[in-house]
Amino acid sequence: MANRAKKVALTAVVVIGIAHAAAPQQPPTFDVASVKRAPPTEDGRISVNLAGGPGTHSPGQLTYTNVTLADVIKVAYGMMGPTYDPAHRDDRISGPGWLTTERYNILAKIPADATKSDFQLMLQNLLAERFKLTMHRETKDSSGYALVIARNGPKLKQSTGEADPQPAGVPTNFAVDQDGFRIFPPGRAGITSYVVAGLTRLTASKVSMEEWAFTLKDLTGLPVTDQTGLHGKYDFHLEFARDLTIPGRGGRVMQPPADNSDAEAGPALADAIQAQLGLMLEPRKMAGSTLVIDHAEKEPVEN
Repeated sequence: MANRAKKVALTAVVVIGIAHAAAPQQPPTFDVASVKRAPPTEDGRISVNLAGGPGTHSPGQLTYTNVTLADVIKVAYGMMGPTYDPAHRDDRISGPGWLTTERYNILAKIPADATKSDFQLMLQNLLAERFKLTMHRETKDSSGYALVIARNGPKLKQSTGEADPQPAGVPTNFAVDQDGFRIFPPGRAGITSYVVAGLTRLTASKVSMEEWAFTLKDLTGLPVTDQTGLHGKYDFHLEFARDLTIPGRGGRVMQPPADNSDAEAGPALADAIQAQLGLMLEPRKMAGSTLVIDHAEKEPVEN
């Protein structure tokens, strides 16, 4: 009788252990998160800020200002920001046009022990919960560009001095020079731009051509690979017409259509790159992965 009772007890222990192992693991989430539409600015200027996350100067606080849903998707899936994975640098997003035009402010508290992988999953869960985002991935050949040197050679100024590692990231407040371009504080590195009446003024400080090609991917909406053969870091300005008819943060490679009211503000992106930087974007066919957005809601579920 005693042996039988012992066997029953052992069986109970085993069953409980199996039930415990099979319990679903809760996905990582932010401690608290606020998602709201970004209010319009009085002067029409838009300053985009994506700050925070493991490995940044603000590991416990996410502060996204005037970001598009496409911006957040790129960070959530390793295409840019603190989660950037070179394996995803040529990934693309296919979805409704408003993904790159509607803007939001997102604030979130990040758990103290969160890893970069955790942070990625937190953003993915936030997108699913607040924007009802669903998507799938497709692999196929598509159009892209190779960044090369133009016939008359590059028109770039090589950076002097080392970049200051502290504080990290692009500053939010800039002085502006006589031509309207932002001035980076000494030792700071990065790329920043803003739009005035359809004209994009971009400033780069201590930027490699690989980093510039990565930024051009965002501006053109297509993958761009660096094939200039230029090494080191460079400082430069670029001024071009913003085209609202295609995805991206302010550029278009081909000439803007005649009915685009912003077309008169300045040269198209490709023309500006050649004339002002001595570089060219050559069309190429490239294999890559595309994140196809099946569903997303423009109005987020707020706090």
